[in-house]
Amino acid sequence: MSYSALDVEANRPVLVFLPASAARPPVAARPLGERIDRTIGIVAARFDVSTKEIRSRARTERIARARQACCDLIMRACGTNADETGKALGIDRSTVSYNLSRVADRLETEKSFWEAYHLAAQDLGLSK
Repeated sequence: MSYSALDVEANRPVLVFLPASAARPPVAARPLGERIDRTIGIVAARFDVSTKEIRSRARTERIARARQACCDLIMRACGTNADETGKALGIDRSTVSYNLSRVADRLETEKSFWEAYHLAAQDLGLSK
């Protein structure tokens, strides 16, 4: 890949070559829906639930924990707000806000939640 630029001092055009990797769009350039689906898939795998369960209206503890983590990780990985996150999961923004507060509590008190959450965050490239 190359592009032309202007050498200001010599007042002539120059040809600049870039590696092929420079032409690839970054992960953030993927469509939002694709990034959200990827995030939900990773969270589902780490919390041992299906993506269908995360998007369902089920309220079992196992599914609620995964959905709560999903709200937080979608917002972090995709840069969405509460409205967009809620729309992706079929919940309203006040439920998203509640889920975010539950994530903070669970991270402090539940070791299994902490482990699954941080593995999902690593998979998403959010932490080391």
